[in-house]
Amino acid sequence: MTKNMINPPVLVPTAVRINEEKIEKGTLNVEVKRLNLKKDDLNQPQRWIKKLFRKVENSFITKMEAIALTGPIVRPKTSDIDCEDFTVTVVAVDVSPVFVKEGL
Repeated sequence: MTKNMINPPVLVPTAVRINEEKIEKGTLNVEVKRLNLKKDDLNQPQRWIKKLFRKVENSFITKMEAIALTGPIVRPKTSDIDCEDFTVTVVAVDVSPVFVKEGL
């Protein structure tokens, strides 16, 4: 952008009509893996991250073609401000059927 632009262009989202006839309904294999940690362990991810992702690997051990993962989601176990226990969650989805369908 140049300095002379007073009003830069703005992108406005527009509604898109989805053709539902082309959408094929199906299910994907979804795994949710959790690990309980103490507050002290959160600052040392090298101690627990490998264990958490090994749980995911073991879930998809027979077919590790295309797996989509979330990053670790850290939540306190209780709503207490000084909570000492946390749950770390990873959501994994086997997206192999999507890759096959799209020809990737």
